[in-house]
Amino acid sequence: MTDVILFLGDQFLFRPESSSLEPGPVRMIVWASDLCALTNRREARKKLKKAALDSLDACRPHPACRHLLLAYRTDSPAQLHLGSIAQSLALKIHTDAELRLGRDLDVVLLDVSDVDDPLLLLKRMGELSTQAGSLSGAASLSWPQIRDENIRRAATSLYL
Repeated sequence: MTDVILFLGDQFLFRPESSSLEPGPVRMIVWASDLCALTNRREARKKLKKAALDSLDACRPHPACRHLLLAYRTDSPAQLHLGSIAQSLALKIHTDAELRLGRDLDVVLLDVSDVDDPLLLLKRMGELSTQAGSLSGAASLSWPQIRDENIRRAATSLYL
């Protein structure tokens, strides 16, 4: 049996071909949210918040899930604005998971707008899925922050 990453949300992320005939429990949910078509910051913020809540709801039927990664992309001026609210949104979802689901869930909001190596991004997601829970807490990261180190280390460095 292998750990499983469940990909949900918008369909813009590179996804692995399923090779396991006997998948294990879902350990990580990756929720993708494409904000590129939105014309203003308010719409982008609203859609990102909705995606965060929807992704948390998706964790409910998967009790072994310990990691939630909300990957979002935008090509608008909203990118800087979203980066400033993403950390507080990650913390809110992390806290809501404890209250609503009764478990500690690592929550990472990841701006993938500038990803130039989808295979490396997939590798970083795979690395996170094999980590024990409660290591990343709540973090907001961007692609340059995880290009040269794994997501857990990048999230930890935010607190140091």
